[in-house]
Parts: sequence; structure tokens; C-alpha cells
Amino acid sequence: MLERCVILALIAGGVVLVFYVIRPGMVFIMKIRTGALEVSRGKAPRGFVEDCESIVRDFNLHRGTIIRVKRGRTTLLRFSRNIP
Repeated sequence: MLERCVILALIAGGVVLVFYVIRPGMVFIMKIRTGALEVSRGKAPRGFVEDCESIVRDFNLHRGTIIRVKRGRTTLLRFSRNIP
């Protein structure tokens, strides 16, 4: 019985470790709420924030999310559907 518990604990630990290694690392999250842009997590470059604010104004956006995700050596930007 003890051997089964040890084996299950090792398997669970391995699964958690694999999930931790392959999960995307979020660098920052920016949210658009009621037409205003706010950085809700992390630190975004000032120029990028200013450009996003002008897009929010120009397209009269009210809701949305912009996420910068780091995967290994590459960085991805993910936008919600309503952001052009």
C-alpha cells in the first residue's frame, strides 16, 4: 500500500513539473474596460502601451485583452477577437 502511494505521489509530481515547464509564461496582460486601457499584470513597454491606447481611441474599443506570452525564446502577442 505504501509503495502505491509513493508511486502515485511521484507520478503526480511529474505531471505538475511537466505542466510547469510547458505552460506559457505571461509577461504582461493589458485589459480594455469601458474604453480605457490598463496594464493589469506585469510591465509593458511605454511605447507599446501608448500605441495600444491610440488604437483603443481610434477604433472606439470598449472591451478587450492583450496578452504577451513567452514560450522559450519566442514571444507571442495574443489579442481578443474584437481588437483589429
